Amino acid sequence: MWAVGYRKDAGALHTLALHYDGVAWSVVHTIDPGRGSNLFYGVSAIGGDVWAVGSSSNAADTQIRPLVERWDGTVWSLVPVDPHAHTFSGFYAVAAVAPGSVWTSGVMGNDIYHQLTQTAHWDGNRWRFVPSPSPGLLQNYIPGLAAVSSGDIWATGWFNNSHGAPRTLTLHWDGVGWTQIPSPNDGGLDTGLTSVTAITTNDVWAVGSSSSVGLALPNAFAIHWDGASWRGEPAAAPKYSEFFGTFAVGGDVWAVGDTYSLSGTYSTLADRLCLTGGLVHSIGG
Repeated sequence: MWAVGYRKDAGALHTLALHYDGVAWSVVHTIDPGRGSNLFYGVSAIGGDVWAVGSSSNAADTQIRPLVERWDGTVWSLVPVDPHAHTFSGFYAVAAVAPGSVWTSGVMGNDIYHQLTQTAHWDGNRWRFVPSPSPGLLQNYIPGLAAVSSGDIWATGWFNNSHGAPRTLTLHWDGVGWTQIPSPNDGGLDTGLTSVTAITTNDVWAVGSSSSVGLALPNAFAIHWDGASWRGEPAAAPKYSEFFGTFAVGGDVWAVGDTYSLSGTYSTLADRLCLTGGLVHSIGG
């Protein structure tokens, strides 16, 4: 089992990879190609082939580039990604379909205020950028990525509408191209998706948070794809909570995140998601 992220040392951010061997977690050496910040955001494994993605920057953090590393069973090594014209570019998620077929999603743009969605595919020899919809006028993010098969992949996140408010974004790959699929927004002023897990073609879950007009603190939010449409409602999680990740284990779907109390403290949150009457609910774990 692998977990990735980043650590801070002497003011600098470095990639971090942890491996669990069934007994204990250990830190495994990774590579920092950038002179500035080096961060991992996502990891995916297929057999003994493990991929980690993120971003790296120059010393001044004025240029950010995609970062991809691959574990071959012995060491992590850099996998080149062809540069493009955008000043800011990074990967947030990765989904390994097969050793010769890996997808990643993220953002690209010329400044931090104008971002477009970004997807790329590994064909066994190199990474190739694949066009994806960016409906937002300013910002478009797809930090969630999950694959059912090589022709059935979901990327989820959010975009800013014409009024500047975040709205859910769900993109689907059908083997030919990416298409935006309508998704619910809970009626909130700000709604976004942070993670997605795909069990079958007719059973896909995405989670995030939503905040209503006049309410600064968010509430956890989950939606479900049944093969025809996305549907959801506010999750039965505590008030002032957010979902950051979702995964499936043994037929159960879990969402994890945190919850905030008005006393100023945060607590971890783990909920099991289920469908009741076609609507999404959660059961405290």
